Amino acid sequence: MQTLTVIVADTHTNSRAGLVKPGAEYEGGAVQLSRGQRWLWSCWLDFCERVQSHKLPTLIHFNGDIGELDYKMRTASVYSRNPAMVQRLALETIDPLAELADWLVFERGTPAHSGQDSWIEEALGRNYDNAQKSPAGDFSWMYWRGRVEGVGMDIRHHGRVGRLPHTRANPLGQIAIKTHLADPRVDLAIRSHVHKFADSYDNYPVRVINTGAWQLMTAYGSRVSEEPSDIGGVLIFCDGGKYEVEKVEYKPRKERLWTIPIPKATARKT
Repeated sequence: MQTLTVIVADTHTNSRAGLVKPGAEYEGGAVQLSRGQRWLWSCWLDFCERVQSHKLPTLIHFNGDIGELDYKMRTASVYSRNPAMVQRLALETIDPLAELADWLVFERGTPAHSGQDSWIEEALGRNYDNAQKSPAGDFSWMYWRGRVEGVGMDIRHHGRVGRLPHTRANPLGQIAIKTHLADPRVDLAIRSHVHKFADSYDNYPVRVINTGAWQLMTAYGSRVSEEPSDIGGVLIFCDGGKYEVEKVEYKPRKERLWTIPIPKATARKT
């Protein structure tokens, strides 16, 4: 029977560049979204509709950095520093997708964003009856390794890609070999974290895909990359030990180039 596996990561809800539900309330009132965030939300709703349209048994992975707690205090661009408020914003934001799942898995993200021991993913998982517990009995996973309709998968948050467009997929080969040596049963490995899509395709025994994100460029991001984040998620259709991948990516319109304004005739001041 065909089953759909959905991967989304790096929503960074609570960041003023992240994915946030319009009108969600926190201690300062209802959030006010930028134009870019309103575009992100429209993409999120479109992604949810795509998932729902397939009408298949659905396993959804929230692959880390769902909330933005900014534990390193690197930015002032967050809505709240109250952990309870961040959790509430995140729940309201991910609900449109989470409610489509037959099974949910929360992988742990980066402590700088998700808190010590990535507690935000653990807290979110505890709100859903269909969230799958890890072997340790937690509602969040350091990594998830399992089989869906005969397809072996290894899913964890921290990935690596090349910094340049022509080297983007280079580090995936090392991830593929290490994953294969760790467990030859794995056919497909999914990584996130760096906000860029990359794919090793069939070059190695394990195919490695790095996912995009749901956060726009931040001040920190602009220091480490000249390119904006890739926006979107991954759909994996599994059936009889085989799989097909659909990378759903959303492209914003190119921003206008700044030009010198045409001068207007003005009277000389005297």
